[in-house]
Amino acid sequence: MSMLRTLVFILCLFPILAYTAPMRCVEHAFLKNGFSMNDYNQCRALMNKCPASGALPDISCVDKVAAENKVCSQLHQLAQVTNGVLDLIVIEKNDQLLLVDQHFPADGQQHYYIISPKHCIVDTQIDPRDLSQALKNKYQKMELMLVNWEKPVLQTHNDGSQTINSKLKVTDTCLACKIVGYAQLKFDFDKKGVLTKISLEKFSENND
Repeated sequence: MSMLRTLVFILCLFPILAYTAPMRCVEHAFLKNGFSMNDYNQCRALMNKCPASGALPDISCVDKVAAENKVCSQLHQLAQVTNGVLDLIVIEKNDQLLLVDQHFPADGQQHYYIISPKHCIVDTQIDPRDLSQALKNKYQKMELMLVNWEKPVLQTHNDGSQTINSKLKVTDTCLACKIVGYAQLKFDFDKKGVLTKISLEKFSENND
């Protein structure tokens, strides 16, 4: 197992504290011409040919595939900016938006991102305190951990705009610590794929 994969697995076992995330879609140069799903699918097919090392493909083979094949260039850069691992990223296309699933086998968690056609990436794990003054006041002294509780749901509207609903579990300091609540976030994109709004639709201490 490579140093990168080992580090990612170790980080999954320890708390990653929530931070004040920028309320925007973060642009990246490697997305200036969009993200190629064709290249992604070809790269996945090549990585799937690597021999297994335990439950996962052999990382030395995966790294070699990424280094030697141009079709893996964008996926490799995406893994870098999301602190992920190449062969653990799954991407789904939904009209103009792409949903990125970064899987962490060590603790079974998924971290979801959205790729917009506007050359940028949105992290679905937004601290709900950044969207609510009441929550900021109530939990200002707490160190919170955020995880995606379920796969985000994408909706396309008649005018071509899209909405993504993302549910987060919020705990006090660590993954196994006391549950603070569940946050339902909504990400709105216009028909051109521009992120127009991030809102907190609901925050409840119970999972309902």
